[in-house]
Amino acid sequence: MPTLNIEGRNVTVDDSFLKLSPNEQNSTVDEIKKSLGPAPPIHIGAPDGSVIEFPGDTSDETIKSVMAKHYPAPVAPAKASADERAGEIAADVAKSGGVGLAKGAIGLAGTVGDWSDILAKGSQKASNFIADKIGIDRGPQAGDTITVRLTGVPLSAHARGAALS
Repeated sequence: MPTLNIEGRNVTVDDSFLKLSPNEQNSTVDEIKKSLGPAPPIHIGAPDGSVIEFPGDTSDETIKSVMAKHYPAPVAPAKASADERAGEIAADVAKSGGVGLAKGAIGLAGTVGDWSDILAKGSQKASNFIADKIGIDRGPQAGDTITVRLTGVPLSAHARGAALS
């Protein structure tokens, strides 16, 4: 048995419907439409979250037109011109360069302390090695922050920590 979709509703008809002429089929569909009563309303979700109700026989074109009128498509922001983008890029490069220079200067401030610490620890290891080989006492041992305690010259890690705090 054939099923017809009449205004969004499925209606099953007898096989004899297929034997009718096109005019008789149209008349039969019209009679079925009248017997069904008004079509149920159409509910459309709006961009703002509300639900808009249209009469059941409203055409798709009408619905689209009404929705477009009351809820126009958002306008995309204008794209920046090449000159504006170039200015933004130049500003980013300048900012990055400034940050890099500042970090380099902070690291450089601690370089003297780093080398002093490396030399002091190396000397300590060498003297410990020699003392162990010839069998004498190692003597006093330096702490981890030799340079800060002995010379007051900061290590680069201390300079970075001081600059960031």
